[in-house]
Amino acid sequence: RFSTCAPFIVAATVAVAMAPFTNGLLVVFRLVLLCILAPSAVDGTRIKPALQQCTAEDQVAIQRQGPGSAADSFPGLTAECGKSSWSVFGGWKHDKFNACLTRKVGISSGCSQCFSRAGEYSFKNCKAACLRSWCSEKCLSCSEKFFPQVTECAGFEAPEPSVCDKASATSAV
Repeated sequence: RFSTCAPFIVAATVAVAMAPFTNGLLVVFRLVLLCILAPSAVDGTRIKPALQQCTAEDQVAIQRQGPGSAADSFPGLTAECGKSSWSVFGGWKHDKFNACLTRKVGISSGCSQCFSRAGEYSFKNCKAACLRSWCSEKCLSCSEKFFPQVTECAGFEAPEPSVCDKASATSAV
């Protein structure tokens, strides 16, 4: 939390130096309290997403792609979009993922955001498990921990991935 609040604390410290003592301390206290108690806009996993972001049209488009691990399945397309949506130094890029998935599947960006958050979760928590393949048993076992949040955000259960065989496995990295 400190890294998120640090810029505000520095600004408040400057305010203390420039304002009368009691007003400056009040500013510092309020900013520190806000940073500690309020959800951070920087840490997307702490912000509760809006519910049921996917429209009926989004659901039809997603269901049309179907489950599985094939490249043209919905999970396969999300994995493909995920591959181009991160970098070692830049982290997860929601805008890149959403542009890709909305183009490939024909869904709204609000709906796509639910699946982007799943990609970000896997990026942050499942790198080692997904290094060899996005559809390996280890990778799916790790990433499925976020499925309930995706269902809550999307408003329906999206087609699920299946474990792929070694011959068709491709790296998620």
